Amino acid sequence: MRRNTAEAAEAFSRITRPDYTHHAFLAATFAQMKNAIAAGAHAAEVLKREPGFSVAVHLATLHYKRELDRKRHELGLIGAGLPA
Repeated sequence: MRRNTAEAAEAFSRITRPDYTHHAFLAATFAQMKNAIAAGAHAAEVLKREPGFSVAVHLATLHYKRELDRKRHELGLIGAGLPA
């Protein structure tokens, strides 16, 4: 199944009151799109709102049907500069 990261970024960008988890998804999405500036900005917002954020703890709260999807998200978060 083909992933459309641009559509994901567009959908998350429309959230009117994003919390740190929304910013984490945006950071990962922009990292996957190779947009380091946007990924870094959202990663900074994650850490501003949730200073103790870690990729491992964040992923433990999510449930993925496919391991490949979880791994893709993990790599995006780390690629955005969020702490493992």
